[in-house]
Amino acid sequence: MFKIQSLEAMQAEQELYVFNSFDNTAAFELGKVLIERALDYTHIKPMAFRIVFDDLAVFQYHMQGTSLFNKGWMDRKQHTVTRTHAPSLRALIEKELFGIKEKWQTMDDYYAFVGGAFPINIKNEYRGMVIVSGLPHLLDHEMLVKSLAQFLGKKEIHIPVFN
Repeated sequence: MFKIQSLEAMQAEQELYVFNSFDNTAAFELGKVLIERALDYTHIKPMAFRIVFDDLAVFQYHMQGTSLFNKGWMDRKQHTVTRTHAPSLRALIEKELFGIKEKWQTMDDYYAFVGGAFPINIKNEYRGMVIVSGLPHLLDHEMLVKSLAQFLGKKEIHIPVFN
């Protein structure tokens, strides 16, 4: 499904989607962008959102129709980004390209190897993450990074997926 070009595009996303500053007010504003963009996807499934900043969930919203199932996925995605300080999709790409290198990569009940969580880096310092849940995982990632690009005023980067 992924090739080295996928990993290179993921690296480009991480380098581009960096904040100059971030606080609870920015989290709220980003949360509103996520909700607005989610309206383009509600024909697929309802979504849930969480923004964690300095280990505190400063924004969380569950659209009508979401459930504890979404919370569970967000928890697992959060564990992945907390461990790696990288997007949850990157964990999947690296696992697929390079195989299992560490024991934590076998713990699918605690970590999520899917798209839908992205780190908040302020001037290249890890401070938290943005998490979405509800869509098929590649759409979760796409929707999330489109929202980040809009919020940051940056271009969108597409992660190539191969058959």
